[in-house]
Amino acid sequence: MTGLIASTYFMVSITLERFVVVYWPLRSRNICTVKNAWKTSGIITAFSVLYSVPGYFESYVDSYMADDNVTTIYRTRLTPFARSDTYQILYLKWGYTIFNYVLPFSILIIFNIAVSITVSSLVSGRISLRGQLKINS
Repeated sequence: MTGLIASTYFMVSITLERFVVVYWPLRSRNICTVKNAWKTSGIITAFSVLYSVPGYFESYVDSYMADDNVTTIYRTRLTPFARSDTYQILYLKWGYTIFNYVLPFSILIIFNIAVSITVSSLVSGRISLRGQLKINS
C-alpha cells in the first residue's frame, strides 16, 4: 500500500515540476533544485508511510491444530479495528477514494492540461514569429 501511494504522488510531483518549468521558465531554476527534490521525496515518503499505518493493524495471524493433532494451520484474521464500521467507511472507502484516486488524478489532469495549453500557445507563437521573420527578411 505504501508503494502505491508513493508512486502515485511521485508522478504528481513530476507533473507539478514540469508545470513549473513550462509555466515559469525563469523562476524554475530557483524552484526546481536538488534540495527541493529531496524535500519533496521525504514528504511523499512520510505521507505514504503515515497514511498506510492503519493498514498494519488490520489483521493478525491465528494458528490452530488440524484434526490430526500434528499439523498447525496458520490463517490471517481481521482485527476488531478492521471490522469496525468507522474504519471501513472513513479509511477504506473515503480515504482510498480521495487520496488514491480523486486527488492525484485531478491534479494530474489539471496540470497536464495547463502544460499542454501553454506549450501549444508557445509553439503557435513561435510559428507566427518564424512567418514574420521570413516576411521581414
